Amino acid sequence: MNINNKKMKNSKNTNGMNSKYSLLKKKQKNPVSHTDQPMITSPQIDKLAVVVDTPVELHGLILHELICSFQDGDGTCTELPTPKGYNVSLMVNCPNGDGELLKGNAGVWLTATAITPKPHLRLEFNPIKLFGTNEECFEKIKSHLDHFFLGICGVGFFDLLAHGRVSNIEICRHILQRKPDDYLFRVKYARSQQSIFGSDGGLETLYFGKRAGNQTCIYNKAKQLHGNSAENDCIRIERRLKPKNTKIVNLWGLANPFKHVSIFSLKANKLPNSITIGHWIAFQDACRYRGVNQAIKCQPKFLHTKLKKIVSDNPVDWWDIADTDWEYLLTDALNEAWLDHVSENPTQFSTATVIGDGIA
Repeated sequence: MNINNKKMKNSKNTNGMNSKYSLLKKKQKNPVSHTDQPMITSPQIDKLAVVVDTPVELHGLILHELICSFQDGDGTCTELPTPKGYNVSLMVNCPNGDGELLKGNAGVWLTATAITPKPHLRLEFNPIKLFGTNEECFEKIKSHLDHFFLGICGVGFFDLLAHGRVSNIEICRHILQRKPDDYLFRVKYARSQQSIFGSDGGLETLYFGKRAGNQTCIYNKAKQLHGNSAENDCIRIERRLKPKNTKIVNLWGLANPFKHVSIFSLKANKLPNSITIGHWIAFQDACRYRGVNQAIKCQPKFLHTKLKKIVSDNPVDWWDIADTDWEYLLTDALNEAWLDHVSENPTQFSTATVIGDGIA
């Protein structure tokens, strides 16, 4: 896909977040698929991590400026525990609606390595939490971050991002008024599954795959936010991707990561005589605990084929996204995250930019 198409549809919603709760009603041509009419949100960028390689001759100056920034004590930065492999770790705080720099506000987690062997910066943030959803808020936060990063390394925030490569991107969708117990889930290529249950025995979180690779996390977002006092349920399906050598401007060509996630109804259309309702319910519980594939392996061999068929014959009909729709939905998600402001031709690092005054 031509990255010049990234601005073909500007989806920023100045009236709030309602656009992400759009209902997708694409139906498969599957006569046995299930419809229970849930509200599904459009894809949203939840988190982004970018690694920026810095010139060896300039990295020492950048480290010095970073250390000075949190020693100033003006509230712009908060020092954080330093992860393994890094020398400096801090949160670049951003102002709230009243212009106050407070701990707990959305910000940018910034870490920096030593000068050798491979000097780099790592930036991690949630774009929508950071910038909000309206132009006025965005410009205020962007100006604040530009001021900080121009003083540290001589280039603005989005220019700095343009120099980097995406090390992690989290994309999510929500199924409203539903909980993880309501369906069976399968993730293609996932070699492991971990299930977490609540005190009431209900399924709360599913992890498919390991954090070191591409991982899928499925959990009750409403319960995470509000605990047992949550009035409604909401399933979040979160794909945590680690693309290789990908710049932000190339994200507009990202393949649909939700294609690997399959959702199946618990309401089987027809059970064979050898499987009772009680057996089917117990099997569903095993799927939640072990995953579908492992749960089938634990059954008697003569039931393997029958159970596979029951599951595969009962997909929901509202989950899949057509390739043509994905192109537009992805563009909307990236634009809502303000990533269309990342330039293909950013300001270059130089000694003059790093040791200069940043902005006048």
